[in-house]
Amino acid sequence: MFDVSHMLQTTVSGRDQVEFMESLVVGDVAGLTDDQGTLTLFTNDSGGIIDDLIVTRTSIGHLYVVSNAACADTDFKHMSVCTVAVFLTSGMDKSGFFTKTSCLGILKVQDICKLFMLFRF
Repeated sequence: MFDVSHMLQTTVSGRDQVEFMESLVVGDVAGLTDDQGTLTLFTNDSGGIIDDLIVTRTSIGHLYVVSNAACADTDFKHMSVCTVAVFLTSGMDKSGFFTKTSCLGILKVQDICKLFMLFRF
């Protein structure tokens, strides 16, 4: 078990949140059900990999994104620059936004059996 709460945590909300994230990553965000996540990649305009991240569709109406702490500045800048570009050229709902979230603790469990042991007591 690892504490990974230092990683960049971002919430994405708004009417076009799914379309916005799908413009940034290669994963099928639209295909996620509530409280389901996917490992995906941020890519640049040439299709090169910027970073890997996890995008989760929450049951409370927003997307929850977790990316690497070492790339936090790069990832947040990429999302910021792309927000302007996507919103200005696509006509997406401009009321959507994303924010850094640092109040959540995250534990990574390497083995599913260990997860069951954790909650057994």
